[in-house]
Amino acid sequence: MGRAARGLPPQGRVEDEPELRQSLRFKIAYLQEEMLQQNDEAILTYNEILADDDTNMQAITALDKLYQVQENWADLAEILDRQLALAGDPDDMITLSLRLGAVRLQKLNQAGLAVEIYRRVFDYDPGNEDALAALETLLDNEEQQLTVAKILEPIYRTTNEWSKLILAYEIMVARSLDPAERIGLLHQIGELYEIAGEQPDKAFEAIGRALNEDPANEDTQHRLDSLANQMGTYAELVALYEGAIEDVVDDQLSIQILDKVAKIYETVLDDAAQAAASYNKILEIDPGNFAAIDALIEVHRRTNNFEALVGAVTRKAEMVDEPEDRKALLLYAADVRETMMEDAEGAIELYQQVLALDDADARALDALEKLYLGLENWEALRDVYQRKTELAETPEDRRAALHVLGQVHDRELGDVERAIDTYQAILDIDPMDYVAIQALDRLFGQAERWHEQLQILEQAVEVADRHEEQTALRHRIGALWEGQLADPVRAVESYREVLAHDPSHEPTIEALDRIAHGDTQPMMAAEVLEPFYEQLAEWEKLIDLYEVMVEHTEDPIAKIERLHKIADTYERQLQEFDKGFDTYARALAIDQEDETTVDQMTRLAEVTGDWEKYARILDEQAENIMDPMVKAKMLKRVAAVQLNQLSNVESAIEHYRAVLNEDPEDGEAIEALDAIFSHLERWSDLVENLQRQITITDNEDDAIALQYRMGQTLQINMNDLPRAIEAYREILNTSQEHTPSQQALEFIFYEGEHQHEIAEILEPIYYAAERWEPLVKLGEARLESIEEASDRFTVIQSVAEICEGNLGDIGQAYLWWLRAYMDDPTSVQITDEIERLAEATQEWGALVDVGDQILQAEDSVSPEVRQQVLARSARVLDEKLRDYGRAIDYYRAVLELDGENVVALAALDRIYDGASMHVELAEILQRRIGVEMDSDLLVELELRLAQTYESYLGNLEQAIAAYTRVLDNAPDNAQALGRLEALYLSQHRWSDLYDNYQKMVDVANTDDDMAGCYQRMAKLASDALDRPLDAVDLWGRVLDLRGEDPLALSELAGLHEGAERWDELVEILERMVYVLEDPTERVDAYQRLGRTYGEKLERDRQALDAWINALDIDPENLETLETLKRLYEESQAWVELIDILGRMVQLPQGVLLAERLRDLWAQIGSIQGEYLMATDDAIAAWLQVLAIAAGDMEALAALEELYTQEARWEEAIQVLERKASVVEDEEARSTS
Repeated sequence: MGRAARGLPPQGRVEDEPELRQSLRFKIAYLQEEMLQQNDEAILTYNEILADDDTNMQAITALDKLYQVQENWADLAEILDRQLALAGDPDDMITLSLRLGAVRLQKLNQAGLAVEIYRRVFDYDPGNEDALAALETLLDNEEQQLTVAKILEPIYRTTNEWSKLILAYEIMVARSLDPAERIGLLHQIGELYEIAGEQPDKAFEAIGRALNEDPANEDTQHRLDSLANQMGTYAELVALYEGAIEDVVDDQLSIQILDKVAKIYETVLDDAAQAAASYNKILEIDPGNFAAIDALIEVHRRTNNFEALVGAVTRKAEMVDEPEDRKALLLYAADVRETMMEDAEGAIELYQQVLALDDADARALDALEKLYLGLENWEALRDVYQRKTELAETPEDRRAALHVLGQVHDRELGDVERAIDTYQAILDIDPMDYVAIQALDRLFGQAERWHEQLQILEQAVEVADRHEEQTALRHRIGALWEGQLADPVRAVESYREVLAHDPSHEPTIEALDRIAHGDTQPMMAAEVLEPFYEQLAEWEKLIDLYEVMVEHTEDPIAKIERLHKIADTYERQLQEFDKGFDTYARALAIDQEDETTVDQMTRLAEVTGDWEKYARILDEQAENIMDPMVKAKMLKRVAAVQLNQLSNVESAIEHYRAVLNEDPEDGEAIEALDAIFSHLERWSDLVENLQRQITITDNEDDAIALQYRMGQTLQINMNDLPRAIEAYREILNTSQEHTPSQQALEFIFYEGEHQHEIAEILEPIYYAAERWEPLVKLGEARLESIEEASDRFTVIQSVAEICEGNLGDIGQAYLWWLRAYMDDPTSVQITDEIERLAEATQEWGALVDVGDQILQAEDSVSPEVRQQVLARSARVLDEKLRDYGRAIDYYRAVLELDGENVVALAALDRIYDGASMHVELAEILQRRIGVEMDSDLLVELELRLAQTYESYLGNLEQAIAAYTRVLDNAPDNAQALGRLEALYLSQHRWSDLYDNYQKMVDVANTDDDMAGCYQRMAKLASDALDRPLDAVDLWGRVLDLRGEDPLALSELAGLHEGAERWDELVEILERMVYVLEDPTERVDAYQRLGRTYGEKLERDRQALDAWINALDIDPENLETLETLKRLYEESQAWVELIDILGRMVQLPQGVLLAERLRDLWAQIGSIQGEYLMATDDAIAAWLQVLAIAAGDMEALAALEELYTQEARWEEAIQVLERKASVVEDEEARSTS
């Protein structure tokens, strides 16, 4: 706000009156601060005072207070700085500094400046507690804590506050970048903890941190060692050293520290493991450090840590250069593993290392021998013995070592090949070594090296000194030839030599017997044994040899002779007749036609009485005979034995039949079977035999007699009537006059059996004799037993024709045809006949009754048959009997089977329509519609259905559906369209009504009719169907047909506005204002046009034009005035805006509220004063505001400024006093 606004006279008028100006300013500042609470304005006034007099303490003090009230900390700090610069008293300076420091620190967050201010306080008062407390709060401030710590450090040292001094030192340590400085500070911290605080543990921790800074610092190490000695904290000491060494890069320093650590572990802590670990770390740094390895060995030896001791010793062995020293160390380590640790495997490994240095070391070899024996590690032991063999000095020592090595190869390792090589090496030294020969005999056998075994056995025969042993060895040679070498000839020769030296050698005899029973050279072995068995009368063994000869004899005659010889030996020497019989049977298998063999078998069967075996064998051999006559002869022999000796009739029958298979006309077998079957009453077999006899007989009379005998057997004995009938048929086919056969058939027929077959046989005979009554009876009897429909029809047709044509009985013929109708209701011939006869007899009811009987058999009647029967009965009831009630039931039954039966549907339509049965009629019409194909008929049916639903049943939904289907077939049907419009309107079905109007459009004849449809469709689309786009299109069509129709334009405008299609809306509105005649409607159109242009399209010029047009029509329209006011405000068209505001304040009383009028006058005053520079008009407007609201502070402020600008001081002071009065009144009201 300028000078005039604050009530000051222009600068030129008071520049020569400084005291007056200052006094006026203090007065104004007082009014602003105390009366009007305008602190910001008061601050500006005081600053203007300071601008003229920068040392004015009254203004400075007032600003100090105002800045505190306003919490304007930056300006307060500045004013405090100004006060501090003017202060001369040290106490004042301290107080101001403390205030300034607090503002900088607490309000402005200027910690750096605050620290400097507090530091200056200490210049005046080194022990100032407020400054000290303020600085201590900054010890946690990362940016200022180092500076603060350095300021406080001498103070803490002076006051001997060692804990705070430590905190300061810690901050300095954390912030220091110089390692030496950090170490010195940490040493001081340690001294403070140790001496002042008597806390050696914390001193130890601080010195430990110094060690981490520089592990090589001897002073640090000395301090740590001293503290550890005091506290006994050696574990913590070594932990510190171990932690510090991780970052040490100097190997010597690391070794020095590790050596110290190891000695502490070893001598003080008695922790051998950690001591060893430290020595190992030294060795990792310096692998050749003998002091460390010796100390490590001593540690492990002293603690009996043998595993680690061995590792250390072997490690030292790797370090030494002299082989003897290395070998001694390895032997020592191996001895520890063997004796102390009992670790044989580990000891072996070390002894192997000794041998790697000296492969002839006897101590290592002996130790390995003992260890391998204990472990049973034969392969390794073999290598040791091999080495000892190589080192042997004499043949005997070498032979002894080879024997042991051979045993290892043989028994322990199972290494046959190497064992053989070893024993052969022994024979190279001593060819007569029998132990080696025996071992080689066994090993060659294991290795299947048969030829080498043969040679060693021959060598053993020469070396062996006992006869029995030589015989056994020769037998083994034969066995080797027999078995492994597979040379039976050489084997037999070898066995012959054995028997030459020892004829009673049982194993050799058994071997020859085994060969004789083998596959190779059995005859050769048998020939060697045959005389031997004959001399000893060993008949069973001799028979066994003969069996071998039989088995290996190819000539059948010779084989039969040897078998006869075996059988004879069984019978004469051993009295074993059964075995003799079996042997002859074997001979018979070779030659089934050998009569000698058969006779011998028959003789022995009589001796033994075992006819069953005899028959079985002959039976078995008969299977192999190829000659039919010979085979038949043997089979008849078997059959006779079965019948006569064994009384086995079934087997005898089977064999006689087998004879007939070989010779079908064998009379002996046929006669035997006829007698057997007759005797046993085995009629089926007898019939089969009779058929065979009929087949082979040549005499016709004999054949008829056999045929009749067979028929009687089948009829009487077997009750096999079909086959008996067939037999009689054959007889009658040959001789029709054979009376016994006719009588037999008639007997069966009248028993009710097989009447159809018998009738077929007898009918020709009856027809030939014209015996009609028997034929009718025959038909009746046949019909009862016939199930096949075609066969029944043949019989019925035949009998009906006989009744009508031959007997003249039409009623009986009708009944027969009705029976045919029951069998086949679908036959056209049958239905024609029954309808013909029903018409002749007028017995239509019988047809319906028979139909009911047909329908009662629900399970056996197919749906198709049921439908035809029902349809026929319905037609008869409808057309012939006029029984409409039953006709309806039958027609509906037809429809249950065939819902699309057009005949039944049409008949029911006619019946229901005539009887006014509308519910049923509707159903039938629907069903007819579903099956009819003709479009005209469908339209007619649908219209009838719709009228039925609408007029008679009151079912409008079904009526609508029917009318809709009419349109599907006939879209231009006016009756359906009209009725649908009325029905949809009555039910408020707007979507359907819309679609119906669309259909009406398609058939409309004139443009006006079409426009009317479109108009109704558009209203439905917008008001009922929420389809505004369709409504727009439809109203457009209305306009196309009718031109600029106001209703269509109005509806379109509403639709475009609702859809926010602003371009289309303004186009419609522009058209509307030219066709509307009512001024109110035109104003409304212009207002909508203005709103759309301005708010939606942001086309301000067009919007302004529209609102101006609206104002021209109605100058006092408030909405128009308000909108123009807003538009002019936005465009800052102040002159036009003043015009609109003038119109608004001149509106008739009551249009605007007083508050609204006050705002309008205030706006006029602001615009006139600020933009149009019309001060008088502005003052007049603000005075109007005060006329409405006397205490309006905005108006008073504006008038104060306007009067000041015009230098109208009296009015300005009056306004200020009026403002003060208003403020006082408000305060008084608030306190009351």
